[in-house]
Amino acid sequence: MLRVTVIGGGITGLSAAYALSSQARERGIPLSCTVVEQDSRWGGKVRTLQADGLVLECGPDALLRRKPWATDLCQRLGIADKLVPTKKNGSFVCWNGRLLSLPEGLSFLVPTRLSPFFKSPLFSLRGKMRLLGDYVLSPSPPEEDESLGAFVRRRMGDEALERLAEPLLSGIYAGDVDRLSLMATFPQLRAMEKEHGGLLKAALAQKKRAAQTAPPGPGTGGSPFVSLDGGLGTLIDALVAALHDQELLLGVGVR
Repeated sequence: MLRVTVIGGGITGLSAAYALSSQARERGIPLSCTVVEQDSRWGGKVRTLQADGLVLECGPDALLRRKPWATDLCQRLGIADKLVPTKKNGSFVCWNGRLLSLPEGLSFLVPTRLSPFFKSPLFSLRGKMRLLGDYVLSPSPPEEDESLGAFVRRRMGDEALERLAEPLLSGIYAGDVDRLSLMATFPQLRAMEKEHGGLLKAALAQKKRAAQTAPPGPGTGGSPFVSLDGGLGTLIDALVAALHDQELLLGVGVR
């Protein structure tokens, strides 16, 4: 009998226990897995509340489509039918006491439609022109890695960093963008700069290529994010249910 203890019942701990349990079952290895969590609930940072018919996420609120590991996990757990796309262009930034929506046509950090971008009150005219300056700015990446903040500031300016990159990217990593490594977080941004000479050129090239290879229609386009019907807590519930034959202990701390 292989005995394993997993410390922590958040998404990482539960996923690790599920992977161990599944692989042991497939290989015919007897396994006794104990998951201990000092809190009174499973899920860690993932916490979904239901109130007045609304689904409220207290932590992460979506899964990124281009990173398939979470959606693959949903498939293995049998809850892939509960995956739902998030509302396109549903992100807002609070600036100067106002809740402002991100302009339509934004591809990650880069505007691909000029009209909504210029009409957006999120940026000043000077900030808009500086961001668009990325199109003519020659690529000059440093030889070594740089911070995510330094990259965005260099390519698109201070306003793009403060009003776009920081709210979106620091929310993903819960960290200071000037202390986050570009190559460890978004190496594709460096690749876009090297291959196309800038982010705007890269985004426009990708948009053109997508239009040629996948014309708009049902199932194409849309948000790069998905969630689960009932919130991400559905994933936690499914993991806990899948581990019914293992020992799950709440309210147990480890020193």
